[in-house]
Parts: sequence; C-alpha cells; structure tokens
Amino acid sequence: MGSRFGLYRETPSMHPFCRFPLSLRKSINLVRRKLMSAQLDNDQGMGVWGVVSTITGFIIGVSVFILPGQLVELAGPAVVLSYVIAGSVAFLSCIVAAQIGVVLPTDGGSFVAISKLISPFFGILTIWIFLISAIVANAFMAFGFADYFHNFVPTADRSTVAVSVVLAFGFLNIFARQGVVRVQGFMVLLFLMALVMFLLASQPYIEMDRMIPFVAHGYGSVFLAATSAYFSFAGFVLLLELGGEVKRPGKTIPMGLAISFVIVLSTYIAVSVTIAGSSLDLTSGETPVLSLARQTLPVWMLDAFVMAILAAAATSINSLIMAYSRDIMVVARSGFLPKKVGVISKTTRTPVSAIILLTLLTCLAIILGHRVEDFVVMAVVGLMIQQIFLAICMWRIPKMMQEQYAAAAFRLPVWLIRLVSVVLIIVSVGFIVLLLMAELSIVLLLGGLIFLGVIYFITVYAWKKSKGIDVISQFRDQVDKLVKVTT
Repeated sequence: MGSRFGLYRETPSMHPFCRFPLSLRKSINLVRRKLMSAQLDNDQGMGVWGVVSTITGFIIGVSVFILPGQLVELAGPAVVLSYVIAGSVAFLSCIVAAQIGVVLPTDGGSFVAISKLISPFFGILTIWIFLISAIVANAFMAFGFADYFHNFVPTADRSTVAVSVVLAFGFLNIFARQGVVRVQGFMVLLFLMALVMFLLASQPYIEMDRMIPFVAHGYGSVFLAATSAYFSFAGFVLLLELGGEVKRPGKTIPMGLAISFVIVLSTYIAVSVTIAGSSLDLTSGETPVLSLARQTLPVWMLDAFVMAILAAAATSINSLIMAYSRDIMVVARSGFLPKKVGVISKTTRTPVSAIILLTLLTCLAIILGHRVEDFVVMAVVGLMIQQIFLAICMWRIPKMMQEQYAAAAFRLPVWLIRLVSVVLIIVSVGFIVLLLMAELSIVLLLGGLIFLGVIYFITVYAWKKSKGIDVISQFRDQVDKLVKVTT
C-alpha cells in the first residue's frame, strides 16, 4: 500500500482484530485518494471476514455504551422491540447496499451511484449531508468520551473535555497520523474485550420479571426510540464506500452484510436487555452502563473497563476526522470550496486545511449543543435522506445499467427491487415525520443547514459558470474516471 497518505502495510502475522481498523481507514479514504490520482495496489481485496470485521468494527463502537441506556429510559424493556424495528429498516438498507454494491462495485459508492443514477448535483449534496452527519456524530462521540472521563475526573466540565478530545485528535491527524493509526488496532481489541467483560459480569443481575410489562411506556415511545436506535445501524452503508475493495462482490457483499447484521443486532439487544432487566439501582446520574459496571466490577477492572470505552470513543473520533476531512477535500477539488482547502501539505502529507475546518466545526457543534439526543436525531435524519436517494438509485438500476445488472452475480428480481425501494422510501419518510413530530426544532435546523448548502452550491455553480467553468461537469468527469478505474 502506498505511503503517500501515511498508511502503513498490513503484515501476514498481524492479528485479525488489528487488521479491520486498517481496512476501515483504507477503504473509506480510497475514493478520495483515487480522485487525487494516487496509484494504489489493490490486488488483495477483502473477503467475507474483511467485510464483517470492517462493518461491525465501525458500527459497534462507543455508542453501544451510550445509546441503549438512553433508549431504555424512553421505551423501557420494549427498547428490544425498538432495535428490532430499527434493524428491520437496516435490513432493507442492507439489501439496497448489496444490490448497488454488486452492480456498481466502486469505492465511494454512495455518492458515485447517486451522481450517476440521479444527478451529479445530488451526489455533491450527498457529500454535504455526509459532512453534517459526521460533524454531529463526532460531537456525539466526544460527549460520550466526556461522560466516561467523568469517572476519573468528576469535576471536569463536560463540554471542555469533549472539545479538548476533538482538538487533540485533529492535531494528531495533522502531525502524527501514522502513530495514531498504529494504536487503533489495540484500542479496538481492548474495546471488544470490555464489551464481553461487561455483559458477562452483568448477567447474574438480570431479572426477566423486570421486562414485564414489556411496553411500559406505550407504542409511541417504542417507535420514537426506534428512530434513534437506527443510529446504531448507520455503518451498513459503509459497504458502498468500499465496493472496489471487495473480492467476488456477488458472493462476498450479501454474505458479509448478512453476518454483520446478525452480529450488530444481537449485540445491541444484549446490552439493552442487560440494562432493562438489571435488578441494580441505575439512577445514580451516570450513564446506565457506567452505573451498572460500577456495581458489578471490582475497582481495578472498572478502571480498565472505562479506559476501554474511552479508547473506543477516541478511535471513533479519530476515524471520523480522518475519513470526512477527505470529503471536504473532494468538495474543494471539485471547485465548490477554496482550492487551498483541498491541498495536501508537503510537510505532513495531510489535508491540513480540511482537517482544521472539520475539527473546528465539530467543536462549534459541541459548544452549541449539549443534548446528545439532538446529535443522534440530526444524524438519523441525514441517514434517512441518504437512504431515499439510494432507494431511487436501486429502482433505476435495471433500466439505466442494464448490462451491469444482467451480468451481476447477485441480482434481485425487478419486482423485488421495486418493492424494496418503495418500502424503504416510505419507511424513511415515516422516520423523518416521527422525528419532526418529536424534535421539530432539531429537524428544522438540519433542514436549514441542508438548504444553506443547496444555496451555496447553486451560487458557486452560477458564479463559476459565468467564468466559463462548469463545476458540475468537472465533478461528473471525476466520477466517471473513478468508475472506470474501479470496475
């Protein structure tokens, strides 16, 4: 693997758990490097294990220690049903990702598919929505870090800790990326061990009688919790970002998605049942997971457990900064941001301006918002909008990409493509409506940000057009080149 962007080589002796954070980082950044004409060696590709480890490693992060506890408070024991509902929607999203990923196995598949099958403008808009979602998701992770950091420094200000950790990893991404990536494998392994340790230690305190009445807070709370629970399944569309990295996509993509789906759903249900069925007092004011761990683990193990959670949060924050600063770079290279933002520093070999911009925007989100639920709502609405675009893409595949569809190893019948597309669009719109009813101001804020992005892109396009520069055509050419390279 080339070292232009500070990547280091995987070795045959490397532990599997240490490989998948590397695969994640390599795959989600590959599209940005190819758009910059970097030469890559992609002979190996990912098999089923690579797909499973990458997706599950990305999805089952620090949110498993934060979100289920909050949703139990909202829906009670029926949070399990909320996760099943959210998982059912995610299953539809998996089908869409599998079909698009097989027919169009290109890196950066989401915005590439949307650009080709709908419009380049909507492809660029997708990147904008990605950036908003990344900023609020990173703020969520940072607040999660701060909540668990409180275990070691009870007097620390929550927002100050959250801003500090984002600034720290923004700095490290500029000046010490290689070293940070090298320790991510260890951090992920530590996190997985902590999750198993927590579940095993908590099992003796689960009383199934506490799961009755099951729907204690009404079905309205169940469906509302399901909308937020969908945040836990956000990483499944990641497969569309690494389609060109997958070996034998016709078999690997569907199988990898199916296995990953079962693992992720089982994990979140297990944590939810552990919290909802616990006979211990979880009203200490801490996160339910931390409160439960404090009562079930010895002191030395509790400290190790919290350190592992902090490591998971740090890994997530670092990965988001690394990945989505490249989205900012892509927008700049397409002509919609100042060229300086898309420049790679000759000294650090990183997009310094893009990293600084993303880091500062994340810090601003932390300062302006204090409820992690708000960040989850914004991220989920962004995901729903993306799903609507992708469902439209899958609908158009049999007609607009007839040859690729006919030759695909994994090919859904046209009637099923139509059915899944329509159902996913309806469900996605339904989720957005539910969130509008429950969190009107937050959804409108996101809508306002998206609208500002649309106005900005239209203004830049018109300005460039007046100078004889068609930035949409430039972006379309970049997408076409990317597809030719990776298919």
